[in-house]
Amino acid sequence: MSRDEEKRASDKISAMQNADCQVLVLESLMKGIDYVTDTIETYRYDAKILAPIYVHKWILLLAYLPGFFLSLTWILLMKVAGKAVLWTSTICCTPIMMSWAV
Repeated sequence: MSRDEEKRASDKISAMQNADCQVLVLESLMKGIDYVTDTIETYRYDAKILAPIYVHKWILLLAYLPGFFLSLTWILLMKVAGKAVLWTSTICCTPIMMSWAV
């Protein structure tokens, strides 16, 4: 900005009035701008974290449901076949381990 533009901007700001026809003070105007900027930045930070979760909630649900059913199936499979798998692996691995020891 050139000096002339800065002077014109300063004159415009000093001539600004609020709804009660009171002249705005530059410091209070700058404090208001800082407050609004900080509020927007805070909102943006929250939105960056939470917005994708809200927008993609159906995808998350579609990912959690198969995971839930697969986990339940695995638990039931281990209850049914766990004992047989454990005994089979023990019986099959014992001769192999003993052959290595010799």
